[in-house]
Amino acid sequence: MRPGDNLYANGTIGIDPKTGEIKTHFQYHPNGNRDWDEVVPPMLMELDGQDLAVRFARNGWMYKLDRTGGALSFIDGRPYVYQDVFTGLDPETGRPSYRAEKVPSTGKRADFCPSA
Repeated sequence: MRPGDNLYANGTIGIDPKTGEIKTHFQYHPNGNRDWDEVVPPMLMELDGQDLAVRFARNGWMYKLDRTGGALSFIDGRPYVYQDVFTGLDPETGRPSYRAEKVPSTGKRADFCPSA
């Protein structure tokens, strides 16, 4: 319905507090067509010597992001509840792959879990 990634929707951004400039971002599910907007910040922690941002996202996946040096980069992601939309995440970028029958479009019903 809306083409493209709709950058910064359904993601986490890092902003320079002095300038307001966006310095980094990670988008959990590009396009944002399922009302999975993230409404709380990720948990920031140091674990096993890694500087992490960890999010249990509304799409049912847990994301582990490296935040070393002020940038966000994907480390790992795994489902933490039942979900039937993604077939997996790209191991390098964290970008999801979708089941075709779960992608909403005009004039087509697409049930998905977790849902609104």
